[in-house]
Amino acid sequence: MPFRGTHQSRRRMTRNLSALGLSMVSMPLVRPVLADECGDGHPMTLAWVGSEDPGYNASYVEKYGCTSNFSFFESHEDAFAKLRAGFAPDVITPCANWIRRFYDAELLAEIDVSRLRFYDDLIPGLTDVADAVIDGKRVWVPIDWGQVSVIFRTDMAPEYVDNPSWKIMWDPKYAGKLVMLDSVDESIAIAALYLGIDPYAMTEADVARVRDVLVEQRSLVRTYSSDPTGIQQMIVSGEVVAFVGFGYSVTPLVKEGLPVQFMQPKEGALTWVCGVSRGPASEQNGEEMVQKAYDVIDGFICPETGVYEITQWGYGHANAKSYGMVEAAVLDELNIPQDPAAHLGNAYFQKPLPDLEKLTSMWEEIKAGF
Repeated sequence: MPFRGTHQSRRRMTRNLSALGLSMVSMPLVRPVLADECGDGHPMTLAWVGSEDPGYNASYVEKYGCTSNFSFFESHEDAFAKLRAGFAPDVITPCANWIRRFYDAELLAEIDVSRLRFYDDLIPGLTDVADAVIDGKRVWVPIDWGQVSVIFRTDMAPEYVDNPSWKIMWDPKYAGKLVMLDSVDESIAIAALYLGIDPYAMTEADVARVRDVLVEQRSLVRTYSSDPTGIQQMIVSGEVVAFVGFGYSVTPLVKEGLPVQFMQPKEGALTWVCGVSRGPASEQNGEEMVQKAYDVIDGFICPETGVYEITQWGYGHANAKSYGMVEAAVLDELNIPQDPAAHLGNAYFQKPLPDLEKLTSMWEEIKAGF
């Protein structure tokens, strides 16, 4: 799976887990045809690190025998800076909470979904996320999704097995045994959900309450971390009871027989969605390049790519047909629902945080102890 900013790539995670003596889930491998970038005459795609994996571009590789050309980023800020500096790719892969910023900077082109072979296979709850359509124009389609929640030792915190709640991350009983995600987007939203506040429609009074509970939490957490592999070692040893992480983080722990659970908090689990957009450059490069840009998008959203991503990267995919192509036992082992549309019906999708610069400063001050 491509590296999604705070969402660590499975490739990197697998390497780190091996160093810890853990292994990823055993599953049938979907072997992509080995392929290089196509070179001249093919689109340039600005994408998350890892997106060049041929298995992640299945129908494009099938059609052309190679992948599109790639330039990479490891954060939205990095991608945005490249684009504002004049880099002009044909295809861009932003996550949903950054669509508006890219669109407002005139960095996205309209998508004609009638030119996409696999658009009708996509899960409606994902195609309808905020800002996928702006000013009556579709500017983004989803590729994949996942959730951010609490991973906890059920044998050490049994009271939360049947009472799932973000409260565990503020429970003084587990002081020094909690790890909070070091990400302003997620941590601010989690605190708001814990308080019953909509994190994307906060008043000044709401922000003050969020700050107060995050300050309160500071004395309870062992550390703040954006690297789940180091925390996984501590949860194996029992040094950590609960940490905020991503769905894929629980799979190797369960595989090793550890009593852990990926919580579905009653207040709501955060759900991220990443996707793909057209850049304006393809229009300037002629109709052939426009069609190939649509082929790149199809390569990301086709069912075969979905199977590869589900089984090899452990994330949910936007193509509904992919789930029926994976054995139910594998989906269960990966903590991925067999009916994603129903599961996502209660999802709390991430959006851009209002006044992000102010909240980022607040978050840094909280961590520093001010």
